[in-house]
Parts: sequence; structure tokens; C-alpha cells
Amino acid sequence: MRRHFLRLCIASSILLILGLNLASPGQPGKRPPRKPPNGNPTNPDDPVPEPPSPPAVLVADPKFQNVYNEFVSRAEKLAEEYEKTKQFDKAKASWEEIARLVPNYEKAKHMVEQYNQRETVAEKRSIDILANKDWQDTGVTVIPGKPIHITAKGTWTFTLSREITPDGIEIPKELRDYPLGALVGIIQTTDPKEMKAFVVGSEKSFVADKGGKLLLKMYHNNPIENKGKLSVDIQGTFEKSPK
Repeated sequence: MRRHFLRLCIASSILLILGLNLASPGQPGKRPPRKPPNGNPTNPDDPVPEPPSPPAVLVADPKFQNVYNEFVSRAEKLAEEYEKTKQFDKAKASWEEIARLVPNYEKAKHMVEQYNQRETVAEKRSIDILANKDWQDTGVTVIPGKPIHITAKGTWTFTLSREITPDGIEIPKELRDYPLGALVGIIQTTDPKEMKAFVVGSEKSFVADKGGKLLLKMYHNNPIENKGKLSVDIQGTFEKSPK
């Protein structure tokens, strides 16, 4: 909801800029070329680098081309203002609106991709997930619309101890959803009906559609007899809880 509202605000600002331009005479001006930033582009505090090549012709009609040029120039300036004040979500949303309204503008697509790449490595947390514990708090709170990448290494021992007859045993219903002993996750929300476990396994990437604490565990209905642990790394854009 927050991201949808943000996109509506950015779109309104861009369309207002475009409308003001159409209502006033004159030729669109050219903005000076932007100097490439210094430092590591993956640092969240660094501006996102722009592609070196100028934009291609967007439309065949010269008058419409002028409108596009002015629109893109003013919308880019808005995105740059957000970058300077470190409002990176708004800057990204500005570039997304440009790419949506002018889909063949390569620079806008490039900038959106740069922001997406930066979000995948913005934060990192490493933890151990124990085999003999139920849901374990990772210290990560996922953010709707932001990427998360999880990798797990190591081995653990799955134990299922039951007294059985010669007829054997069927796998309990509560253990039929996912592979036995797999690393699974869940996003803890205020509404239990929205909480649904998912398989993580050795690696999983996703973009959360809702926010909440990320919990992990071995898939088992009674983990107390299990042994071992997995080393888990979590990368992406998320909020960290104190360790």
C-alpha cells in the first residue's frame, strides 16, 4: 500500500510537470551532462551511475519528441533531487514512472536496473538455524516490494522416532507439504491467516508482497530430537533487529 501510494505521488508530480510544459511556449532546454559519481556504486549512500550514451529518438513526430525531451529532462531532475537527499525509494519510483510512460527510453530502464541491483546487496545478515528448535527469528524484517536472497550451507540430522507395527507408518499429514527436513521460512504478520510457510532449501530469492519478521526452521512437527545446524546468509533490502 505504501509503495502504491508513493508511485501515485511520483506519477502525479511528473504529469504535473509535463502539463506545465505543454501550457507554456518555447523550446525545451538541455540539461548539462551529469558527472559520474565516485566510489562504490553498490554503496546505498552513493548515487546510481547513469549510462554514458544519450537517449535515442523516442518518437517520429518532432513536436512530440520535444515534449518527450522536456518531460524526461524535468522528471530526471526530480529523480536527481531525491538522490541528493538520499530518498532512494522516491528516486527509483521516479525512474520507474519514466520507464513506464516512455518505455523505449533506455536510460530509465538502466537506472531502474541499477537500483534493483543495489537493493539486492543493501543489507546482509548471517545466522545459524538449529535443527532442534521451532521457528527461529532471523533478526530480519522484510519490506514489501524489496528483494531478499537466502543461502544455506551445512547439514543437519532429521529424526523421526515412533513405535510402529509390522504394517509400517504413513507420513503424518502435517509433514506432507514440503520435503522432510528441508529449511523452510515464514513471514510473521499480525494476521495468522496471511502466514504461510515456504521452502527455502539451499537457496531462495523472492520479493516480499507483505512485511514482517522472517522466521526459519527445519520442516518437522517435533524437532526436539533433531541435531545439527545450518549456516544461513540473508542479503537484500530489509530492516535489521538488534542481535
